[in-house]
Amino acid sequence: MSSYFNDPIEFRKPVSFTGDAAAEQAIVRYASKPFVLANITAGSLTFTNGTDIPANAIVLGAYIKTTTLPAFSAGTTTGVSAKIGTAADDDGFGQLIAIGGAIGIKIPEPGARRGVLNTSQNILVAFTATGGTPQLSEVNAGAGTVYLAYALAPV
Repeated sequence: MSSYFNDPIEFRKPVSFTGDAAAEQAIVRYASKPFVLANITAGSLTFTNGTDIPANAIVLGAYIKTTTLPAFSAGTTTGVSAKIGTAADDDGFGQLIAIGGAIGIKIPEPGARRGVLNTSQNILVAFTATGGTPQLSEVNAGAGTVYLAYALAPV
C-alpha cells in the first residue's frame, strides 16, 4: 500500500475513493443562507434541517458576513445582534454577536451544540435589536449571509 503526502496528483476524469480511509475522512462543507432587512425585522432566519443543511450534520462552526450595515430610523435602537442555534438552544452554535460596525465577517463565540450531531432540528438565526428601547421595527437597512460549517458522520 502506498501513501502520498507531498506529491501533487492531477485527476482528469471523475474519481471515486473506496475503502475505510476514504469513508472515515471528515470533509468540511458549508451551507449558506442570505438574510435581508425582512429577516432582521422579523427577528429570524431558518436553515431547514434536511433541506438547507443535511440531516445528521455535525455543525462545526458558524459565522456571519455583513454586506449592508444595519441602519436605523427614528427611535433609540442603535444596533443589531444575532445568535445561531435551535429552538431548544438559541445560541447553541454561535453566541450573541453584533453584526454592525463594519461590513465583513463576524465570528461568534461557539455555543454548546458545536460538534453535536444535529439529527432533526432546524437551525435558527435570531436577530435582536440593541440600544435604549430596542425594537427591530426601527431597523431600516441590513443584509448579509450566514454560513454554517459542517461535516457528515461516516456511515
